[in-house]
Amino acid sequence: MEHGGAVARSGVCASFRNYGRDASGARPRPAARSAASRLGGALADCQGRFREQAIREDKLDKLALLTARSSGVVGLVVTLVGVVARLTGRSVLGGFESATLLHGGVAAMVLGCLAYLYVLVEHRPR
Repeated sequence: MEHGGAVARSGVCASFRNYGRDASGARPRPAARSAASRLGGALADCQGRFREQAIREDKLDKLALLTARSSGVVGLVVTLVGVVARLTGRSVLGGFESATLLHGGVAAMVLGCLAYLYVLVEHRPR
């Protein structure tokens, strides 16, 4: 059973479908039907939890994409500043050596790549 992109792993939600029915699938007795109607709220709660989990995962994916894009752009800019500083013969720029700028830029781009990898792995076909 699937709810909002999340797969129900526990048999709790799936068991509500056949609650109160016997092996032949006959309708429940009136007393069992009232118990089934009371458990209908529990089913709605179970579906709500899956919906909330899907919303949380969507927000996390958006945050990972924002992290990937922003750190990639910052890393590219810092690396280009380090390269330009090195090509112009300046070994120190703003209190940092140009090699430090190059390493920092590469590290930021690697962070962006890892964030993109996280998003790709979470959305792979299952």
